[in-house]
Amino acid sequence: MIEIGRVSKVKDGKATVAFARHGMCDGCGICSVTKDGGAVELTLDNSLELNVDDYVKVEIFKRKLRVGSVLIYLLPLCLIALGAGLGVLASKAASAILAVLGLIVGLAFAVPVDVFVFRKRDGFKPKMLEACTENDYINNIHKPIK
Repeated sequence: MIEIGRVSKVKDGKATVAFARHGMCDGCGICSVTKDGGAVELTLDNSLELNVDDYVKVEIFKRKLRVGSVLIYLLPLCLIALGAGLGVLASKAASAILAVLGLIVGLAFAVPVDVFVFRKRDGFKPKMLEACTENDYINNIHKPIK
């Protein structure tokens, strides 16, 4: 997925890029939502050496995000279900305890993988493609959502 945004902050070789919020933003989670909720922000390497108020085209790897999301969200859920299912064989209390343990184990695995693998590897990190104009940005905001 390619989005066009405006550089809102530059510091220490990183650029914070603000994008207009689209309906597809709800399922992704890679960007942080601004306080007013109308835009999303993403901090990435300033590989093009842009300045504040410059416009940039950014590639966000949607397919790879899906792979990461499956691991990060589904692994803990599957372990909760497995723990609850195994616990039912003993008692309701055991089911609850094993479900919580499944959640803890799932998160203990998923969070470090997300932080140290997915967010560090080039195939999962968004990257700047090229500088753009304000007209490109405006046209991108009003493009039809697929």
